[in-house]
Amino acid sequence: MSDTQDMRVGLFGQDRNVGAAFKGLAGLMRPKRRCRVSSDFGAILDFQPQVLLIAEPIAHKIRPHLPKTLIVQVQTDLEYAGRGFVHACEADALCVSSAHVMNWHRATNVLPRGHIVATGFLPLDPFFRGDRLPLPFELPHIGLTVLYAPTHDERVSSAPMLAGRTIESLIGHRRERALVIWIDQKVSRDHPEWVAGWRQEARGQRHVHLVQADAASLPGLIRSAGVLVTDASPTALNFLAGEMPIVLIDNPARETSPNYDDGALVWAWRDMGARVERGADLSEAVERALNNPLAQGDRRTAYRQMLFGNLTDGRAGVRIAEQIDLLADDAAPDDAGIITSWPLLAGRAVMRRMKRVSQRKAAAL
Repeated sequence: MSDTQDMRVGLFGQDRNVGAAFKGLAGLMRPKRRCRVSSDFGAILDFQPQVLLIAEPIAHKIRPHLPKTLIVQVQTDLEYAGRGFVHACEADALCVSSAHVMNWHRATNVLPRGHIVATGFLPLDPFFRGDRLPLPFELPHIGLTVLYAPTHDERVSSAPMLAGRTIESLIGHRRERALVIWIDQKVSRDHPEWVAGWRQEARGQRHVHLVQADAASLPGLIRSAGVLVTDASPTALNFLAGEMPIVLIDNPARETSPNYDDGALVWAWRDMGARVERGADLSEAVERALNNPLAQGDRRTAYRQMLFGNLTDGRAGVRIAEQIDLLADDAAPDDAGIITSWPLLAGRAVMRRMKRVSQRKAAAL
């Protein structure tokens, strides 16, 4: 590679909600690097990137198709902070949200082939930067909005518990409050009847908004909402960035679900918010949270520190891009076009590749 600007960097995320974050990251690397952002793996294969940044822990699936590519796992889901990336060992490097998460990986030996680095949490860069975050609808004064984010598993979700009276259970008849129902992709896919029921309830109520889950809108909602109500949605972990109150609904059937995991952060950290088990108690719990937003604030602050540490300057993308710059500056590609030098990736896999290159060159002599 005679010109490091020719270095091809792919950014692959299957979840559409990762797209905005990866597009922003690609923008930081252009025009210095050739970048392709896609949720279509075929497009990534055609691009043949020398470095591939991935959002999901699927390096083990990608490597057979791109054996010469250096794969960098970027943490875009905070729930992974509790147990680490199951397949982190298959990536060449891992970028995580905080020093605490990095130390967890080291302590449990859940490590990539190369190095792990704390860069910050990329999806929330706009929130931490303090960007102007417009929403597709108008909300009342900050603190008067309730954000409801149910999950899709009917034995874990609060949606069946509130069916037919979701709005009343959350905000009663108080029209000075706004309600935003955050509809996850899996909810739309698995339970269109829930969505239809919410639309029916919301008919004619201009203070109620149904929103398809979109990572680009989440930072604005974190800033605008006065309280988050959820059951086990990972949105609760994102919401810790704003240090606002949280109300957690415990479905009595949750432990019968195969998706229930008491070690997952949304269950292990239930003391980050007020807990209710009956829909009849929800409206009162929401009012208490809005009137006393500091309740349990010490726990939320502690968890926020674990997830984000001091990397809350909105520069996670910049730090990741800087690592790519280090790669380009130090790049020494072999005859197969494999990049063999990068401080971030100076691990076992890279060293093995360098050894093979040296052996081929020695044989040629």
